[in-house]
Amino acid sequence: MVSIISHKLPVGGSLAVLGALAVGTAAISTPPPAAADMAYDFSYTASGISASGQFTTSNTAIASGAYAGGYPMLTMTGQRNGITITGLLDPAAAGTYVSMDSTGFDNVFYPVPSSSKYQYFDSVAGIAYTTTQSNQSSGGYVYNIYSNGTSPVTYSEYQGYVPSTKGGPINTLTSLTITAVPEPAALAVLLLGGLGIFLLPRRQRARGPDGRGGTSLCGNGSTALQRGLS
Repeated sequence: MVSIISHKLPVGGSLAVLGALAVGTAAISTPPPAAADMAYDFSYTASGISASGQFTTSNTAIASGAYAGGYPMLTMTGQRNGITITGLLDPAAAGTYVSMDSTGFDNVFYPVPSSSKYQYFDSVAGIAYTTTQSNQSSGGYVYNIYSNGTSPVTYSEYQGYVPSTKGGPINTLTSLTITAVPEPAALAVLLLGGLGIFLLPRRQRARGPDGRGGTSLCGNGSTALQRGLS
């Protein structure tokens, strides 16, 4: 509810109050910006393993088919046991890594599960990422995170090798945390609106009850209103 101030304000005070109201109103009424790629912070642990970082997804969900309701992942950064994560593994190149064929993962994220088997990452397929230790020509590792398709849901990390003739190991995750990151534009709009609303009462208190001046102590110790010049 907006209160109507009946006191006559000096020009400077009027402009300040109106400016604060304008800032708050404009920020609140400004339409949200066009949807951008969505970002998520992640972390997971397993025996002897600790990984964390951030990934982004498209803002448009897959409409139909086997991955309906999921969001294609676009980028991934972070660290695994102190080793830099360099990005998502392209499914088209997955066959280069032992025991990871092109259908072994899909890099689709499910922020809202459609069933117990589709929470965050789907069963068997899941996502795969590379690190600075991943090199298809000289050897390295890639990591595949997927749901085990159980209820309650559990997750595993599979480690793929190049050019080894064997795959594995498979590590059961002991924790997995994924948190949405607020869009910077949305935060800016909220902060700007809050600033406008915050400034208004402060300006009113500074001007005093009649809108012209604050209070001060006179020589005799009594309190009097300090009037502004007409």
